Amino acid sequence: MPQLKLVVKQEYKSYIPRPSKEDYEGLKQSIKEKGYFPEYPIITNSKHEILDGYTRYQICEELGIEPKFVIKEFDNEFQELEYILLVNRRRNLTEDQRVILARKWQELKSKEAMQNRIPERD
Repeated sequence: MPQLKLVVKQEYKSYIPRPSKEDYEGLKQSIKEKGYFPEYPIITNSKHEILDGYTRYQICEELGIEPKFVIKEFDNEFQELEYILLVNRRRNLTEDQRVILARKWQELKSKEAMQNRIPERD
């Protein structure tokens, strides 16, 4: 049975710093030796666009492993981006990467506020 192709949306992927080569290879080796950890599924939206788990998905594709995934429902793209930023605060990030995430969070909330604002009446 062929693997389900999840969708890598570059805009979403760009919100999260990529792991170092050493971290990537360490995770790949761990998955190769111990297998994929189903308790850490890849999170997608209803269109199968990855929200969390890009690295795990890439490694599973390289190793020919069928990854587990969970679909989360959101009302709009802002909520999906908010989820991406919130869930990745748990990662071991450098201080610089945390600052970048905080700036992206501020930009997202500003765009969301602009979209939701009520036009002034004359």
